[in-house]
Amino acid sequence: MLRLPLATQTLYAELLDRLLAARAMGTGDTPGAIVAKTVRGRTYWYVQRRTLGRTQQLYLGPDDDTTRALISRRRDAWAGAEPERRDRERLSAMLVAGGAAAAMAGELRLLRWLADARVFEAGAVLVGTQAFAAYANVLGVSWPGLSARTADVDLAHGLRVEIGVADRETPLPERLASGHGELRFDPVPPFDRRHPSTSYLLRGTPLRLDLLTPMVGKPRHGPVLVAALGVAAQPLRFLDYVLEGAVPAALVGRDGVLVQVPTPARFALHKLVVAAERPVSQQAKARKDVAQASALIEVLAEDRPGDLAIAWEALVTRGPGWSKRARAGLARCDADTALRLRSATG
Repeated sequence: MLRLPLATQTLYAELLDRLLAARAMGTGDTPGAIVAKTVRGRTYWYVQRRTLGRTQQLYLGPDDDTTRALISRRRDAWAGAEPERRDRERLSAMLVAGGAAAAMAGELRLLRWLADARVFEAGAVLVGTQAFAAYANVLGVSWPGLSARTADVDLAHGLRVEIGVADRETPLPERLASGHGELRFDPVPPFDRRHPSTSYLLRGTPLRLDLLTPMVGKPRHGPVLVAALGVAAQPLRFLDYVLEGAVPAALVGRDGVLVQVPTPARFALHKLVVAAERPVSQQAKARKDVAQASALIEVLAEDRPGDLAIAWEALVTRGPGWSKRARAGLARCDADTALRLRSATG
């Protein structure tokens, strides 16, 4: 673990504050032109953008009072937003120069697309390797030797329904299926062809978007419908713990992308639980889980031990099976990591 310079940490805090402010003011998504289409005698409105040489369109709604009011709010929000966007681009460039972790171009493009679809406002949480990479800037450190990324972008959502996000602004199923002129996705065929896909390949790239949701109750193997997003997701055991209390994070690159990630402490303890559950065929993944958990515990035990204590308390209250798995995962860590966690959690 290496500490980022204080100036770099300060710049990251400023980028995150600006992205949060942009979302609050409605200027967080990419500006575009408002265009109309007439289909079978009815008029529909879209936001149209030109990105990476391709025309993108986001469906707003039919030509009615509600959609016209939405269009008016969008235009007002975009007015004067470009100077702020350029300032965030400069902030990102300064962050990279100061040693901050930058998101890969393909990841940034995909996650910008998801952010514009407002899936994070609808309760989605970025998990997996991309979340771990984001923690470097969140915690003001760098991860030497732990920066390798996978080509999978894991997006998780609980089964609860978030209130206050207009469905018409998050037409995720339709956009994944057809792209609507935007990024093109190909569904990954499931093992059981009777089930809907829960994974999508971003055409022309190795990137794959995996949609996940907690497995609650009896074990099940088929996908689950996540009503808030209207998509099928693969249920995974223990995921509900890591999704609780998710926090905002800024991905560095271009003008930044605002996402939601688990709290670092819950992510670390969840990795211990998952590592203990990995079968023999997934020991390489188990070692990666342990390495990520150890790196996070090292930083948190020094800077934010209370976070580890709170996360551990939340874990053990879920039952003896949870603490047994977490301790089994901790047994795979080195002695220093085990001592740090025990000191923080009592």
